[in-house]
Amino acid sequence: SELKVSCKFYLPNSATIIIKKGSSLVLAGLISNESKDSTGWQGKIIIEPGATLIFKEGSKLDLNKNGRIILLKANKERGALIGDKTILRSYRKNLKKRKL
Repeated sequence: SELKVSCKFYLPNSATIIIKKGSSLVLAGLISNESKDSTGWQGKIIIEPGATLIFKEGSKLDLNKNGRIILLKANKERGALIGDKTILRSYRKNLKKRKL
């Protein structure tokens, strides 16, 4: 299954998005904190093995230093990030890799 976010999507800082195996989250809009005075979202996106987070051109995941993208790995299968290298590099500091 696939969920495409092509609008402004505001979440509380405690929110966690889990992308399940065989599913994709396509980010073509903005995911940010629901607070207008925020310095970015502190939530988590967990990408299970066999799942994908896709960044489209012009998309933005407004993470602050405490926000996380977590790629889970089981055996040899891992979650995937797809997008322009420049976009993906900007999230390197928020990326964590973990084994199940």
